[in-house]
Amino acid sequence: MALRGRWINGDTFRTDAQQLEGSIVAEWTAEFAGEELKPSYVDGDGRTFKTRGTPKE
Repeated sequence: MALRGRWINGDTFRTDAQQLEGSIVAEWTAEFAGEELKPSYVDGDGRTFKTRGTPKE
């Protein structure tokens, strides 16, 4: 698997992943908004996932 990560802006980090034996590229994104984290996922087959969370006190 090949991975590459980069900061999109001051609050968002994105990781691209590609399986070497296939052509499916997946994109993981973590957005940090204050105390909230908003992770998301999308791949070339159309699968998506989005959620958000805050720390539990």
